[in-house]
Order: sequence, then structure tokens, then C-alpha cells
Amino acid sequence: MKRSALRRKTRIARISEKQRLIREKSLDPAREAAFRRDGRRCRRCRSTSHLEAHHLRSRARGGAHHESNLVTLCRTCHRGVTYHEVDDWRDWTA
Repeated sequence: MKRSALRRKTRIARISEKQRLIREKSLDPAREAAFRRDGRRCRRCRSTSHLEAHHLRSRARGGAHHESNLVTLCRTCHRGVTYHEVDDWRDWTA
């Protein structure tokens, strides 16, 4: 690999990491508040492992990083909800 291509790849990786850290930092207080509110359990299956914050209204559609827009889901449930593989979301978002 050419030296300039390697520098560019390294610079892009650094920028991506910096953007990820900024995004996580801005979400962190809201995520923690949602986790506390939900008792650190998945709202769908009640699991306590691999928890993630799910936006009820997506960021792309104007949803905010706010506790009222977040629910706690385990990784498995989060993927199912994100890819529309589950249809019981009304039961656990109420």
C-alpha cells in the first residue's frame, strides 16, 4: 500500500473514532437515564445482558437523544425491532 493511501486510511479511522466518541458522549446521559428507568432490563424479554438503547423515533426522522425517546433492549431484541422482525412493539413501549 502506498504511503499516502495508508495515511488517508489512518486519518479516516481517527475521524470516525472521534465522531463515534462524540456521538456516544452526547447519548450517554439519556441512555443511562433510560437504563435506570427500565431497571437495567430489556423492555421486551427482560434480559439483563448486552443492553442497548433503542430510539422509538429514529434520529433520521427527527427523534431526539432524550430519555422519553429511548427504550432499553437487549442486542437480540434490538436487532429484531430495528429490522422489523418483531411486531409486538406496542406491547412493551406503552
